[in-house]
Amino acid sequence: MKKYIALTIAAALAFASCAPKDDSIQLFNGSDLDGWGFVLADDSVAASDVFSAADGVISITGTPFGYMYTLEEYENYEISVEWRWPEEPANSGVFLNIKALSAPFPNCVEHQLQAGNAGQFLALGGSKLEGVEAPEGGIGRKERMADSAEKEPGEWNQAVITVVDGNISTYVNGVFINECKDEVNGGHIALQSEGGPIQFRNVVLKKL
Repeated sequence: MKKYIALTIAAALAFASCAPKDDSIQLFNGSDLDGWGFVLADDSVAASDVFSAADGVISITGTPFGYMYTLEEYENYEISVEWRWPEEPANSGVFLNIKALSAPFPNCVEHQLQAGNAGQFLALGGSKLEGVEAPEGGIGRKERMADSAEKEPGEWNQAVITVVDGNISTYVNGVFINECKDEVNGGHIALQSEGGPIQFRNVVLKKL
């Protein structure tokens, strides 16, 4: 009997060592905004009036402009984000590779979530994308490489964004939409407040 138990334990340990490891990091814990900082264009407004969390969902009012950012910096990762418009379609984005925090737009690459343009890349705050020319004083734009894959307002969308050595690619609702090359690799990640109410959930990062 003892020999049987020993063999069973050994087999269980061997299985555990061979089982795939889940290296996912839940950037949003589902109940509060611990682990996030906040930047608003109007610093007279309390962050709690713009960003809130309940029942597994982050709600952002859209006004004033600003963003909530991860206190930690990350490089070489895949991030999955779900979002929806609870009211009318509006504007927002996921900021990538933030090195210096500033309002209302940091130096970063924005993964556009604007209704009808999800998956477009914007070079904000003076950032530069390889092969993308920005107009004088304007924003460089890397247009989508495929048609919109967005769902109707009220339905949840998903973006899966990969950032490796400055190379950024994205799938929206399972469809490959775009890719670009940033001169910067890594930094804070942020969810934007811009223009109207938006909700997020299941914000999950996997280091690569």
